[in-house]
Parts: sequence; C-alpha cells; structure tokens
Amino acid sequence: MNKILLYNFSLSVWFAGKKRNLFEKGTWFLFSYELFFITPSIVMFLLSLIEIRLSEWMLLLLLIFFWIIIFYGIRGWFMAQLKIRRIEEKYRTIEKLWLYRLIGLLLYFGSPCFFIFSSILFFDEYLKRP
Repeated sequence: MNKILLYNFSLSVWFAGKKRNLFEKGTWFLFSYELFFITPSIVMFLLSLIEIRLSEWMLLLLLIFFWIIIFYGIRGWFMAQLKIRRIEEKYRTIEKLWLYRLIGLLLYFGSPCFFIFSSILFFDEYLKRP
C-alpha cells in the first residue's frame, strides 16, 4: 500500500506542479481511477469462477454497487492513510523520483489496459455459458 500511495502521490505532485492543495486530491483521483478499472476485472474474474449466469442488468447493478462502496466508503480512510503513513515526508526522501513517476504512469495507463484484456478474456468465456 505504501508503494502504491507513493507512486500515485509522486505522479500527482508532477501533474499539480506547484499547487500544494491538489496533491492529496490528485492522489485520491489517481487511486480511484485505478480502482474504477480494476474492480470490474475482479468481478468478471470471480464470475468466471462461479457457475452462475447473471443478466446484463444484474451485472451492471453489481458493478455500480461495488463502485459506490469503494468511492464513498474508502475516501476518508484513504485521505487518513496519506497522513498516517506520512507519504509526503517519504516522497521528499525519494532519490529516484523519475522511477516512481514512471511506475505511477504505468499504473495510470495500465489499469484501463488491464480492464480491456481481462474483459476480453473473462467476459467472452462468461457469454459462452448456456
């Protein structure tokens, strides 16, 4: 968790420039963006393991339910973790900042790619069920 917070925080600082008030908000945005794409991938993986076929509407409602829980339930906890884990202090001590920003960018662009590949892999198998 510390590493993911550092990757997102370093990318947020880079995007925000000198606007310090956007560091935490940007970190939350990047983290929620990653969760937005990873959650459906996990749901599709779990549905591929279970031999239950859900309608498209039930699947959509299940995803919306997960997103509501994640985005409204985790935000306060996430902001507290930034302070508890002292992410800003750890950020200042990083020697290879470019590496953390690169990994942050890979997470940023990798999340939708992971979603697309998992959708193709799991959802195709899910639709072939009788």
